[in-house]
Amino acid sequence: MRVGAILAACLFVAGTLCAREASPSRGINFYSIEREIALGKQLSTELERQIKLADDPILSEYINRVAQNLARQSEIAIPVQVRIIESGERNAFTLPGGHIYINSAMLKLTESESELAFVLAHELGHVAARHATREATRSQLIQAGSIPLSVLGGWSGVGLRELASQGSKLGFLEGSRRFESQADRLGIDFMDRAGYDPAAAINMFERIEVTERKRPNRIARLYEDHPVTAARIDETQKYVNRLRARNEYILNTSEYEEMRVRAVALEQRRVAAESPSR
Repeated sequence: MRVGAILAACLFVAGTLCAREASPSRGINFYSIEREIALGKQLSTELERQIKLADDPILSEYINRVAQNLARQSEIAIPVQVRIIESGERNAFTLPGGHIYINSAMLKLTESESELAFVLAHELGHVAARHATREATRSQLIQAGSIPLSVLGGWSGVGLRELASQGSKLGFLEGSRRFESQADRLGIDFMDRAGYDPAAAINMFERIEVTERKRPNRIARLYEDHPVTAARIDETQKYVNRLRARNEYILNTSEYEEMRVRAVALEQRRVAAESPSR
């Protein structure tokens, strides 16, 4: 299985905002909730054989608690679990069945709990809309003329290979952009309901844009099939402006500051461990 392809299946840095849909997960999907959960378990098990998860139970518990608070504001019908990967890539991604992964470098990139909340809320948007299995279904439908119906009915075999082979996109350019757009919008909605400042999404995108300017060639290879961050910032601002503002939002917490210290230390240890010995 090409785990590198799985890692990029639901990239955080992609997409623009779109109009509200009647139901986040509306659309053809060959995968029942039960099958999606089984698929997610299979993929996450395979993935975790080849990555290094962070060994910090305090930080992990905090990240999961923030995510669960956001998930309660959603229509997610799948149990959600967030894991931290020790990685220098500034990214977060989602596998089927509610498995969310956030890289240590992405944690370090955030500067407030509301910014962290948006990163997690965006990934929860993918879970709520069941994007991974919907895209796998779409790929199978396109190939239906040459695939036996008995194969299309299950989540093993062709379905698993299709999901794992998408590379740095959910499958096709327009489908990928549409799903990332929806995840942005849903994430902002979840944040707003949970009391977090939706404008934090703009802060995160602007910081990512700075990162893109510093590493243009690498970023271009990873995200060439997605809208540019500048357009995403503009669409995000328009969507946030349409929301009914609260008198007070959660911007940051002292607990986040304590946890960010742990996240920075985690990244420093990772960098030191990966540096050549002198």
